[in-house]
Amino acid sequence: MKNEANNILSKRDFSELLAEIAYTFNAINSDLFDIIMENVLSILGLHLNISRVYIYENNEKTNESRCTYQWNNTGFNPIAKDDTSLQELRYQQWDKYILEKGQLICNNVNSFFTGIFLDLLKEQNLKSLLAFPLYVKGKYHGFIGFDECTSYIEWNEAEVASLRAISHLIADAYARKINEEQLKFSEEKYRSLFENAKDAIIILDKFEILEFNSATTELLDKSAEEIIYQNLLHFTPEYQSNEANSQELALRYAKEALLGKKQFFTWLLIRGGKTIFESEISLSRFSKGKKFFLIAIIRDVSKNKEHEQKIKAQMNELEEVNKTKDRFFSIIAHDLRNPFNSLLGITENLVENYEDFSSEEIKEYLTLLLQSSQQGYNLLENLLNWSRSQTGKLKVSAKVLNVSELIDASVELMLNNAAAKNLEIINNVSFDILAFADENMITTVLRNLLSNAIKFTPQGGSIRFEATKQKKMIEICIADNGMGMTEETMASLFKLDVFTSTLGTNKETGTGLGIILCKEFIEKNNGKLWVESSLNNGTIFYFSIPRA
Repeated sequence: MKNEANNILSKRDFSELLAEIAYTFNAINSDLFDIIMENVLSILGLHLNISRVYIYENNEKTNESRCTYQWNNTGFNPIAKDDTSLQELRYQQWDKYILEKGQLICNNVNSFFTGIFLDLLKEQNLKSLLAFPLYVKGKYHGFIGFDECTSYIEWNEAEVASLRAISHLIADAYARKINEEQLKFSEEKYRSLFENAKDAIIILDKFEILEFNSATTELLDKSAEEIIYQNLLHFTPEYQSNEANSQELALRYAKEALLGKKQFFTWLLIRGGKTIFESEISLSRFSKGKKFFLIAIIRDVSKNKEHEQKIKAQMNELEEVNKTKDRFFSIIAHDLRNPFNSLLGITENLVENYEDFSSEEIKEYLTLLLQSSQQGYNLLENLLNWSRSQTGKLKVSAKVLNVSELIDASVELMLNNAAAKNLEIINNVSFDILAFADENMITTVLRNLLSNAIKFTPQGGSIRFEATKQKKMIEICIADNGMGMTEETMASLFKLDVFTSTLGTNKETGTGLGIILCKEFIEKNNGKLWVESSLNNGTIFYFSIPRA
């Protein structure tokens, strides 16, 4: 209170004021900060009985100080919010005193300020002024000012020291507010990360579950009510994959984690109370007060392991397929030499000894040339078709087919070969047997199977075609009474990397590629191909294709 000597506060007054402000700030809360700060300025103004108390806060980006809180005594106008000259201060004189000197003590503004700033203060009828900078966390945050407009005040050292101490309390209050806001932001950020994490996160007191995120309910396939306050071992099988007791092993990991040694390990858990799956757990400690808790971050790796195993199996399969094809092409390359060796040998003999051969001998050699050429052509055609089927370039174009007509067309192409061995070919397939498949592929299958039957049927033998209607399929067979096959030969018949070709009854050669191509073409037409045979008792090839 102002006394006759124009002093503001006695020591007793100051002690009471300091205690009241400190008590008010004890209840500081960032949500109520504005109300508390206005209340503090009101306490200061009423105790000091001066005209005005206010706080300016500094904007680091613009370096402007703007009035944010103020208290005005009865009869004194507030600092107008729409008056930018008062709301935003950027005067060098002000900076010089408030920042460089750490305070501004002005008993008489007329003898202290000059120029535009003095004019501004006179407009407010200001006579005496006291201001202190507010430093929050080591940075200039703004200042607190005390205005007197009715009389000149002699601010003595004790008063200045007292009000400076109060300015420190206000600066501390700002720091606490900032800390609280940062803490609240951190908690919100933590909560957001906690809830949105894909991995399960569990807070444990020893092994009791105190808190967990939504990913935990998905991981364990349990409701929140079924998880909260349960022992984590409740969701763990009795033994781990290494046959260690789960409880003993968990105690060891927890003990190490509580000593500050972060643990990372694989762990079997139970999903939905029945399915055991493998997880990875990161276990560490954190403190709250003087007590330590455990935080477990759990990731389901069972799907990853399954995926890795599938990839490994696919890679092994691909590697085996590549090895198989390498061996297969080695066989093909070897067998391609046979017809060309025959062609080269026969033509070379004809060229060098043409004049020594009779017409019958020349005709015999030309017949051998034709057979070798046909053999080479058939092999190349099969190889081309097979390679096209492997690269996906050969597409199935299904249509209605008369099976009997297709067999007749294939037989006609092979009549010369059959006549050379005096073979009888019988087509017992009814004319009403209709299939729905690719004509070119089925023709290739029939031609290859018939060629094989002719090759392995002895002089004077017979070959017959039969067909029956099934519920959704047509089953076709071609049977011969030729050499037949052993169980071992049949087992390797459809393997790329096994040489299954056998010399025919007239020493005919081949590669076995035709049978492999037949199987692939039939499967592309949604059918199956199989064989029945025994040594010296003939062979029957069966295949099925969709009915029309």
